[in-house]
Amino acid sequence: KALSYWSELLRDYNKKVAFDGVWLDMNEVSNEFDGSNYGCPGDSKLEHPPYKPALDGGQLYDKTLCMTSQSSIGPLYNTHSLYGRSETTVTGEALRSILGQRTLIISRSTFPGSGIYGGHWLGDNHA
Repeated sequence: KALSYWSELLRDYNKKVAFDGVWLDMNEVSNEFDGSNYGCPGDSKLEHPPYKPALDGGQLYDKTLCMTSQSSIGPLYNTHSLYGRSETTVTGEALRSILGQRTLIISRSTFPGSGIYGGHWLGDNHA
């Protein structure tokens, strides 16, 4: 369903504004809250793992859902990076069917194997 929906949107847009590539920005689960309106479980190892990378907000759930949030394939902790991979994959398949040629896709969020469909943009950083 996602492929047909996304293909239809891209096809309609391409009729108005011709394009041969897509820049996927902000293609991760994001949120106005840190976790949820109700906070995240304080005693969860998914919310507070023993090792955390340096993060702007200091928590894994900063401006995204709680890591314990569930999807049909598991907790967000295990699937967060798959959102970008999934969007890159579907966008690549949609553009190939619409344009009938190889396209350029740049994604902010990627996962191993994403390079088959697109490149990785590092996002806004202060490096």
